[in-house]
Amino acid sequence: MSTPSPSPANSAPGGERSIQIKGNVTQSTLITGDNVQIFQRSLPEPVRTVFEDFITYYTDDVFGGREAELNALDAVLHDPNPYTLLVAPTGRGKSALLVRWVARLLQQGDWRVIFVPISIRFQTNKEQLVLHTLAYSLADLHDDLAQFQQYDRSSPDALRALIKDYLRRPLPDGVRCLLVIDGLDETVGWEVRTLLVIPANSRLKVVASARQRADRGYDAWREHLGWHVHRCRHFPLATLNRAALTDLLRAQGEPFATRAADPAFITQFERVSEGDPLELQSVDQSPARRHTDP
Repeated sequence: MSTPSPSPANSAPGGERSIQIKGNVTQSTLITGDNVQIFQRSLPEPVRTVFEDFITYYTDDVFGGREAELNALDAVLHDPNPYTLLVAPTGRGKSALLVRWVARLLQQGDWRVIFVPISIRFQTNKEQLVLHTLAYSLADLHDDLAQFQQYDRSSPDALRALIKDYLRRPLPDGVRCLLVIDGLDETVGWEVRTLLVIPANSRLKVVASARQRADRGYDAWREHLGWHVHRCRHFPLATLNRAALTDLLRAQGEPFATRAADPAFITQFERVSEGDPLELQSVDQSPARRHTDP
């Protein structure tokens, strides 16, 4: 499938921002993280910079010990349920996991992927920007970009109507699409609500992530999205066990890789971190790194 030209950057606040991942990588831009290659379709330069910052941040983030979760996400593609909802507390590595998974899917080449991260840190959480991004990406999916430029895109309500229309359309022949929305909880002054409801028997899969809050856990987020309990897969993200923490240390290189073979160090790290992968950042950034002790 050829890569259509993006619309001008001023067609929406901030321009179009989505990661469209396809098997044909010759018409894409290569972004390289530590061990992850992400192919991003050509987009206006200011938007490409936003993507590069987001991808670089999460590919450079502490990651490891999540092979089981990556495999479980692969299984989502074959699940009869159209929806998967990942809800976990802050610090579990939701965004890093999804970025790594999306990169893995590229190697398979069987799915068209639309990835829309909603991020306060990277200022990609504004309603008009997110909705325009999603509408643009779906128009691209349906080879409807020329007509899309003629539609009313001036308000969130207009964009929501377009998105719902695109989601109701059958996918092009031979196309399977995965839509990944990261950071439902990072919207400010607006919410996604029931925007992402798709018809039965669609070849579209939707994976969304959100932070677990005191007032909104998995069931509350699912109801917020309008996803029926029997059509949605719950994807929890637990803390890392001892074996996973060992894998995490090995993945960071020296000096941590050597200490991953030290049972006493692993025991201490397991106790201090309580299975939180981000605790390795505290070790890495502290004077304790000189002794590689948590």
